[in-house]
Amino acid sequence: MKKKSIKKNQDSVFERLHQAFTNGTFRGICGEAKIWLIEKKLDAKVCGAGYNSNQFHTRNRELIPELLQTGFLWEKGQSKYDTKGYTSFGARQVMFALKDENNNVVNFCSVDMNTGKHSFLNVEGIYPGYPAGKTTRLFLVVSVMDAATILCSGVLKEYDAVMAIGSQELKEMHQEAIKRLPHLKDVYHIISLKSLYQ
Repeated sequence: MKKKSIKKNQDSVFERLHQAFTNGTFRGICGEAKIWLIEKKLDAKVCGAGYNSNQFHTRNRELIPELLQTGFLWEKGQSKYDTKGYTSFGARQVMFALKDENNNVVNFCSVDMNTGKHSFLNVEGIYPGYPAGKTTRLFLVVSVMDAATILCSGVLKEYDAVMAIGSQELKEMHQEAIKRLPHLKDVYHIISLKSLYQ
């Protein structure tokens, strides 16, 4: 019973984090992230990009124990603002949410705006999410940035989907996601789109 409650709370806190990240981006709170997204030709509303200002825990102090438990937050010593200082995963970076088969946010990918390095909070979830059951064409790409680029390019048709797989090989969760597509006809494996967004 306790495990279910923790999992439910984790889902809830990740959803709240994602909402905070995307709200900040849409309202233009972080000019640097907004400029970066424009330079990369990414529409935050289409690809679900957000920005982690590293402030969520200061406005939601009651969630600090849960954030520590999930590994999203960790102590970094004393701070003039906190009794204990904290920092968060993907602080001051662009954030993308990975989702489970029920469309719940279960993971985050942070992209460093200076280096382009991708980091993941954990090993769960798929970006931008599990493909819809009606998918007929599926595009497999290695990175979250590749998937976001395809999402924002306008090339996907009604029954197309894209899935970032994180490597050249399919993991079990990706294989399971593909098996759930009864109408799938074509799968395209795109090695890299880096030249389009570097």
